[in-house]
Amino acid sequence: MYKTLTSPLASVYALLPGISQITNCVQVDPKTVTVQYGGTPPLSAETDIGFVPILPYHVWNSLCLASLCTSVAFDPMLQTPGAFVGSGPWRCDNISTGASGGTCTQDAAGNLSGQSVLLGGRVLLKRFDGYHRCCPNVQTSMGTSLQKLSWTDGEPQSLAGDGQMDLIDIAAAAVCFGMPPITGNACTPELAAYYDHPLFGVFPDKIDIGEIATMAFYFEYGITVPYCMPSPDPLCTSPLSGSGGLITTSACGCMDPSFDPFRVLIPRSSDPPVIASYQGLFHSSANHLILRLFYSSASNLPAPSLFSAQMSADPGHAWGSMGSATGVARASVNSVVLDFGIVSAAHFDLRLLYSNALTAS
Repeated sequence: MYKTLTSPLASVYALLPGISQITNCVQVDPKTVTVQYGGTPPLSAETDIGFVPILPYHVWNSLCLASLCTSVAFDPMLQTPGAFVGSGPWRCDNISTGASGGTCTQDAAGNLSGQSVLLGGRVLLKRFDGYHRCCPNVQTSMGTSLQKLSWTDGEPQSLAGDGQMDLIDIAAAAVCFGMPPITGNACTPELAAYYDHPLFGVFPDKIDIGEIATMAFYFEYGITVPYCMPSPDPLCTSPLSGSGGLITTSACGCMDPSFDPFRVLIPRSSDPPVIASYQGLFHSSANHLILRLFYSSASNLPAPSLFSAQMSADPGHAWGSMGSATGVARASVNSVVLDFGIVSAAHFDLRLLYSNALTAS
């Protein structure tokens, strides 16, 4: 870890006790660092440390050893290769070559620029699919991190998660391990249908080690944990029940713990609304592209044929040009499958309809 107190922001860091009082940092493993203090760490330690930007070692090590990191004239975008890789959900790729690290800026005339963007210039950032909250409208073959976080914190019996994958979630899936068919009193058909996931399981139509291992990997993680810091403002907090005890998160600075972009509330004219969960697109043994949905129990469950979906590969969205499908009931309760047949395209847009009304896209 490079000494932040020698950076151009030294005067700012000196005001943060969680930074200025650090005596040493020790790498425990590739993903863990122990921060050491001379005495009791200040209460603001975690918040202060989180304020400091993280520099990827494999990109910045040689630059910092050459004393470039502390130079105000240093422009990471104009290096070869570029060192401005991006942060969080965004990445900076070279506009001309596509190489990671930039430069990803242009001046007003459209010429490649550096990190100083003047009037009329622009910054072109791309989405980073590896971001832990990516992506609410994208699916990869194995599912994105956000989809896994949302599914593991599913709790279909309550219709909403609590912001993290905890013992309640994994216990609900564990009682259905090896099912269907249902052989235990604690496992319900609804739980089995929800936790039998087409993207995360090893075997189709069975809750197996694939689903359980996915949940274990994200244990005590979620859309609010550990990415949300406790709020000191008592007017801006809400309690969340988790396996680690009571977790207080800021309602002002955190995502809604029940937020799930893979669920949609479907209103119905004469019946109560139903919540449908997008479980994913996958290829069957016959190489057909299958879309599977799960919907919560409700009075007068909707007919599967009311669900339909359309695909398009062109920017203008000529929906249905690549294929369309109508829902049919799956063997498991509360499940609908839509079969598009054989689809050769690797990238396409999809929209889901219920009773011919747009539900999600």
